[in-house]
Amino acid sequence: MTTPHSPTSTSQFMACPLRHHLSHEGWRLRGQVWTPNQLLGTAIGDALSEHYRGKDRPVPENTLRRVILEGYRDNDTWTREALVRLAQRGYERAVLDGLRETGDVLMVDDSLPSRARPDLVQRVLGGLVVTDTKVTLRGGTDRLSEYYTSHQLFHYAWEVEQTLGEPVEWCRIHYVMLTPLNTVVHPVQISRARLKLWLEGVTPVWARMSAGERGAQFDSCMTKYGPCEYRDACHVLDLDPDRMESVYEKVPRA
Repeated sequence: MTTPHSPTSTSQFMACPLRHHLSHEGWRLRGQVWTPNQLLGTAIGDALSEHYRGKDRPVPENTLRRVILEGYRDNDTWTREALVRLAQRGYERAVLDGLRETGDVLMVDDSLPSRARPDLVQRVLGGLVVTDTKVTLRGGTDRLSEYYTSHQLFHYAWEVEQTLGEPVEWCRIHYVMLTPLNTVVHPVQISRARLKLWLEGVTPVWARMSAGERGAQFDSCMTKYGPCEYRDACHVLDLDPDRMESVYEKVPRA
């Protein structure tokens, strides 16, 4: 069996092997505008993990505050306290969905061999359920249909099965919207046939990743969200590291 790679890394490679390589090397655009989206997701996710591990209410405000203060960057829109309050409201709303009580908790943000980290794994009547939390600062539910074929969810299902030796029957997205405040629990059924089809497709991708493939995928240079962050590196700066320094910086990997 080919060594599996993490869902994020694999998805990036499938979009463009060269983009995956440049990201892995640590190249980042200079002067990117900071937004709190990822920070809020981390804060709420960490607080929910405490809740799933059995921490009692009230809100683990110390966790929310610590994560926000550690990751906060000065900006003209959000203060530290405003983000702490927003994260707290999101956490409180998410807890009301009662996911902890829907089954026996087996794993909480535990690392699998590929370094994938499902937020919550539970045993319910009929099999295992994997929950992945998604936090959005603004937006509705229009993206939920995309998770029906989510590589990340199928990877979680497959690797949790491999680790625990029990079938994963469902994955679900716990979608936390902060403005306006709302949550949705969106289930995705994991059939044996679809999981087999996913594995047949991703196994050769992992082999290519392990072989160090770096080919460019021009179809990914422009996406529905805008240009790839490395478009100038490839098409203007000819991947010359010295010239790339004018637009990008190399950030050491954690």
